[in-house]
Amino acid sequence: MKKILNKIFSYQGIRFLFVGGLNTIVGYGIYVLLVYLNVNYLIANTLSTVVGVAHSYLWNRYFTFKSKNKALIEITKFVSVYIVSYLIGMCTLFIFKDKLNISPYIAGLINLIITTLISYFGHKYISFREGNMNIKEKIKDKFLNFGKGPSKLEWTILIIVLSFCFLSFNHLDLAQTSLHGKDLLICFFNGQFFQFYDYTNATSVYLIPIYIIFAIWSIPVLLLSSIFNIPIVASNRFPEIGYILLMWYKLLPTLFTIATAKILVKIGKEIGLSETKQKWIPFIFLSFTPLIFSQFIFGQYDSICMFFTTLAIYFYIKKNYYKFSIIMSLAITFKLFPLFIFIP
Repeated sequence: MKKILNKIFSYQGIRFLFVGGLNTIVGYGIYVLLVYLNVNYLIANTLSTVVGVAHSYLWNRYFTFKSKNKALIEITKFVSVYIVSYLIGMCTLFIFKDKLNISPYIAGLINLIITTLISYFGHKYISFREGNMNIKEKIKDKFLNFGKGPSKLEWTILIIVLSFCFLSFNHLDLAQTSLHGKDLLICFFNGQFFQFYDYTNATSVYLIPIYIIFAIWSIPVLLLSSIFNIPIVASNRFPEIGYILLMWYKLLPTLFTIATAKILVKIGKEIGLSETKQKWIPFIFLSFTPLIFSQFIFGQYDSICMFFTTLAIYFYIKKNYYKFSIIMSLAITFKLFPLFIFIP
């Protein structure tokens, strides 16, 4: 048994995950205990963070990385990463608890996931980074390495930003359309599919394909609601249900956005772009400010139309005009914008 454990912990990544898990138990355990003792949740988060920083540094220095670097410089970088993580965590916790009315326990858990990701990559690339690269070389290596495509650090920062935007905002228009998708599913099982617009009292304003997609996405919601007797909309008893449900529906246009990025890479390959440029395509696309605003903040379902339009263009480039026409025609049923592409 000892040999197996030694073999497992011989990998630095495994040791880091073990320490992270241990630190999560300690940090979140202290947070929950203090909240249970009626300590203000922001103070509880501060105290748990202080204990977590000390606990994490000692374990990571002497167990995970077995660092031989100067302790003072290392502690400075380590604490700097945690300060950034802490400030972001306090903002997200305030948003989740005070603005979105999520239970402090669930808010703390979501916040923990965000700060853990920030801490992991911060310590990996800053605090315990091996080598003697100077500051200029580090910046060039991690931020300006255009010749090889986006670096892991750049992707990490982008994912953190997108995750923050995704989790921190909601849009009631999305909730309305999502519920209409659920209504369509109910109409279908009740044999009233063609009476859908009458069932919603004419409050559904889009053509039927958009509601079909949301209806399919609603199947797990209805199953969980019936099995566990959980209300589909928010209530005083389950204040976090509304937020969790909205995030589930917001995930749908987000997945279509990511799928569009993959189609764009295929288009880049099809038209002969270099491998490096192909790597930059999804990064530039997903970091485009209007896209972040519309998809990851507001969760607009124009991404569904965008996906089918981009897919149609891909088949056009491949000279498969039959698939191009069919898919573009489908895209037009979501929004009319593809019509201005299809006709030319």
